[in-house]
Amino acid sequence: GRLAPEKRLVEFVQAFIELQSGHSLSIVGDGPEASAILEMAKAHSEIEILGSLEQDRLSKVYSCHDVLVLVSDSEPWGLVVNEAVNFGLALLLSPQIGSAPDLLDGNGTYLEDITPAMLGSALNDIEKNLVKYKEKSFQVASETSVEHQAAGFLSVVTGEY
Repeated sequence: GRLAPEKRLVEFVQAFIELQSGHSLSIVGDGPEASAILEMAKAHSEIEILGSLEQDRLSKVYSCHDVLVLVSDSEPWGLVVNEAVNFGLALLLSPQIGSAPDLLDGNGTYLEDITPAMLGSALNDIEKNLVKYKEKSFQVASETSVEHQAAGFLSVVTGEY
């Protein structure tokens, strides 16, 4: 991802550090806020900064994690959310993510405000429902595949729905 101010990662990392939840956090990407995030993470072994990754390495990262966090101020769609549901990840999204109404469907939760209390509550919800959320993400992925959407489009065009 692009580590830029509108992604609100500095704010998220600060809340994550303050929460002291025992969870780990991996950050993928590069950008103008990378050095600030790296500086914050130095003293916290539970935070891993991976930098920019090629697609094959990114697939491995998805496979090794449980939750995608995308808490941007503004995100027209957020293709990373599509990628995450394809790997069965639970979702933790801000309401401003354009793909959220279509892809956040019983497979995660919204993070309305980035505070330690709100983050703790969201992480507790995800932890309690992780198996269900992962299964639902796989279901959402199958329902939003190109093949599934094309079949739906054709059924409407042909009147066979």
